[in-house]
Amino acid sequence: MKGKLYCTKHIKKGETAGSKAPSDISCIAESMGFNPLVFAASKKIPDNIYVRRFKALFSGIDNWHKIYKQIERDSYVIIQHPNEGIYVSRQYIDICRNRKRTHFIALIHDLDSIRGNLNLKNQQQLSKRNNIADCEILNKCELIISHNEFMSEFLINMGIDKDKIINLGIFDYLVKGEVPKHREFEKSITIAGNLMPGKCKYLYKLLEDKRRAFVVHLYGPGFEDRGYNNVVYHGSFPADTLPTQLEGGFGLVWDGDSVESCTGNSGEYLRYNNPHKTSLYLASNMPVLVWNDAAINSFVCTNKVGLGINSLLDINEVFNGLTESNYIKMQEAARLSGEKIRDGYYCKNAIEEVIKRIGK
Repeated sequence: MKGKLYCTKHIKKGETAGSKAPSDISCIAESMGFNPLVFAASKKIPDNIYVRRFKALFSGIDNWHKIYKQIERDSYVIIQHPNEGIYVSRQYIDICRNRKRTHFIALIHDLDSIRGNLNLKNQQQLSKRNNIADCEILNKCELIISHNEFMSEFLINMGIDKDKIINLGIFDYLVKGEVPKHREFEKSITIAGNLMPGKCKYLYKLLEDKRRAFVVHLYGPGFEDRGYNNVVYHGSFPADTLPTQLEGGFGLVWDGDSVESCTGNSGEYLRYNNPHKTSLYLASNMPVLVWNDAAINSFVCTNKVGLGINSLLDINEVFNGLTESNYIKMQEAARLSGEKIRDGYYCKNAIEEVIKRIGK
């Protein structure tokens, strides 16, 4: 192949790094010889949806115009999906394909056609936009890196050719600093993320449960301490160093409003996606507790890096039956997976498969 290899890199204007997952993908791709194509997003997102769309339109035109001039003929471009300004992306992808014979590969971070349309009240409003993002744009790509077999099945049912799809397995998580090599046997859980009551409703219901007999370690902004027992709030840390700070026995992968199951759009989305939080915990060599019906539970069970649960109300019983020897086995498996995740193993494998298929 004559053309170069490129990977989109998403950063906010005036900053040098983007959000953790896309930033890590860019870093791994660049280490494999890909050239960066910078998508500069607005530093502040307007509250008004019409202003937001207006800014996304002009930001998208500016970004794609620069990228069009930068890429060489017959090149291969990994686009991190979804992009800001999907209407502009749709047009410029065609322009690049037709005028420069550019070949596009999509690496999926999120599918808004799942995440946004699970709630029927949102479906009519979002269906047109999501159809463009997750159907039209992905169909214009020659290859697609999907999270897992469950997301891939959804794509196939949407009309995507199954031969175009490569499964990632799990997201990688690059770390600055040393993580704990071994963890002491501890019947506690760790929750990291946005802890605001409106964003993490299940957390406060769990903390209010008087039957809870285990310690909860918390990391992230927005925590409202209402005098809960057996709670340790550690504060917030940069994403690159957070795995070096985590304490606790198991990292919890859960979402939604309920402690009894993962509910709502964000909870149901777990049936299809690879939560980046799973990668965070495993990058810290920490075993995980995940919802039994989550797609990531397949990875957890296959690699023996944690346990599946139906409800957060089951954790007491799970811990009562947990032996130190069983925990040590899970922690060792988590350590082995953590080494791969911190090294970019899964992204490298997917990109190597891309290179193999395009014959580069």
